[in-house]
Amino acid sequence: MEYIQNNNWVKYTLALLNISKDKTIHGSLRLHKILFMVSRGVPELLEDDTYSPHDFGPFSEDVEESVIGFLEMENLLDIEHYDKSTVDYKLTQNGAQIAKRVFSNMSLEEKDNISRVYNLFDELTSDEILFIVYFMYPETAKYSRVVENINNNKLRLARSIYRKKSLSPQFLAQISKLKESDITKN
Repeated sequence: MEYIQNNNWVKYTLALLNISKDKTIHGSLRLHKILFMVSRGVPELLEDDTYSPHDFGPFSEDVEESVIGFLEMENLLDIEHYDKSTVDYKLTQNGAQIAKRVFSNMSLEEKDNISRVYNLFDELTSDEILFIVYFMYPETAKYSRVVENINNNKLRLARSIYRKKSLSPQFLAQISKLKESDITKN
């Protein structure tokens, strides 16, 4: 437990899984983008930031190998592979107990930061998540294999995010350089 409390990436990953539905995060893209976005508001994570531009935006081999690997090795996390590109990260029974304890020991500000990002991304598609990440942090799309698709569909994606009541049209217009009135059109 001491290692978990002293490793911020492990602690935040467990906290994220703790608040997720069924203690599961569906997809590597979703897991990494949520952790990336959470880390932007956590100085301790930014100090040890291992995220860099990758095929689908920010990705951290260190988080994937060290953090996820540790959690799996310690029997705190099950990883289910459905095919080459689909994976679920699910807390084990023991992992759920430890994650609950980790989350309860976090400050209200830390809990709010994780919850806000998780709740924003939970109902979004992968393209909608990438839209937000790429337009807020354009440098993360540097090596992206899908950035052109995201750019070509930015109005459709902004409208979809707006209709889901995930973000305001003002914010979506600000990050994407679209007109607010175009986003809110039916």
